[in-house]
Amino acid sequence: MTDTSGPLGQAGPPANAFFKRSYSVENGYQGKTRSLVGDAKFESMVRRESRKNILQDNTPVVVEEEEDEEAKEDEISLMESLQDEAANSKVKLTTLIKLSNTITGLDQIIKAVEMEDGVLIHMETRDPRPDSASLVVMEVLLTVEVVKERILHLMKRLRQCRATLGSRVVAGRRANIKGIWFPRHVSELDKCNHLNLKLEPELDMTHPGWADKEYRVRRKEIANIAFAYTHGAVIPRVEYTPEENETWAMVYDKVHELLPGRASSTHIKYLAMMERECGYASGKVPQLEDVSNFLKKNSGFSLRPAAGLLTARDFLASLAFRVFQCTQYVRHHTMPHYSPEPDALHELIGHAPIFADPNFAQFSQDIGLASLGATDQEIEKLATV
Repeated sequence: MTDTSGPLGQAGPPANAFFKRSYSVENGYQGKTRSLVGDAKFESMVRRESRKNILQDNTPVVVEEEEDEEAKEDEISLMESLQDEAANSKVKLTTLIKLSNTITGLDQIIKAVEMEDGVLIHMETRDPRPDSASLVVMEVLLTVEVVKERILHLMKRLRQCRATLGSRVVAGRRANIKGIWFPRHVSELDKCNHLNLKLEPELDMTHPGWADKEYRVRRKEIANIAFAYTHGAVIPRVEYTPEENETWAMVYDKVHELLPGRASSTHIKYLAMMERECGYASGKVPQLEDVSNFLKKNSGFSLRPAAGLLTARDFLASLAFRVFQCTQYVRHHTMPHYSPEPDALHELIGHAPIFADPNFAQFSQDIGLASLGATDQEIEKLATV
């Protein structure tokens, strides 16, 4: 029998209440049927009303031509995403503009930015893509800093430039947020070693090593290597104990047994290469320096030692510089097939092989770059990718 009581014995909703929830009904839709189609239609209506309000609030554009609508779809979507921002908050706006005349067009773009008190951050020109209209002679990727209330004004000016054949919003976000530091050079990763301590054996009574004083001392000893490490240094080698090497061997053999039909062909390919070049499967925990050199050769990624579970912001910032922060300690020997936190076995067997793949390396770096200077909410989203 399902218990439908609320907290402290209060009556809760009926057991089937959650299956009748409907976006449209909750927000005023009076239709008799509750269907996905009905909800979708109502959402479209709400969205149209919302967009009308946005346009009225910013009052820069009147739709005069049918062809303007597609471009303004991007603009209004951006304005919707910025609804919680103050009208005078600064936004970094990136647009892609197609030009029919290079010299005239570039001059008009700069004047349009000037007219709306924008600050030019970046301008990049390129030959048009093959699928562009024959009249397009150049594409311009433009990033400017402009206050929110002038975004639609600026986009209208850019579309009205005589040499412009089209423009669309590529990205827009609040300009640099005060107080959020991020590394601007790979050497500054020396400052990105903040730990999330919730899973540390000294603080988590459910951790397999909590009651093992010798294990906790060993963990600190290895963690100190990471805290003392600086960019450009050779990663110190750890002399693993027979017990730690035995734990590695047990886990590696079990994982190898489970790989066929489960792991990606890419992971299997690089894991096999690491057996030949990094000492995997030898019954000993591989050394981070050896694995790092292997990754550099294949994808440009490298390793640096980490003292424990890093905060998401520091971990992602490292990816921006093609660096994977990797622990060196080994999980507790009493539970070789489980660890409540990342350890050397998890990272060297599970993560390191895929970082050797150039495509995955680029994908990971892109996520890292997107995290630099991001808000806490954006970091949370990026950390789930």
